[in-house]
Amino acid sequence: MFAFGTKVMLAGLNSCFSILLLTDREYMIWKDFNYQKYVKLI
Repeated sequence: MFAFGTKVMLAGLNSCFSILLLTDREYMIWKDFNYQKYVKLI
């Protein structure tokens, strides 16, 4: 349950940051970093 809540929260942050970040390159780097966190959580 905790892991699921964390995933939902990260997904929400991901969508917020995708709007806020200025460049696609920064977003892709951030997204890749986030993906590595997902892998560790699972």
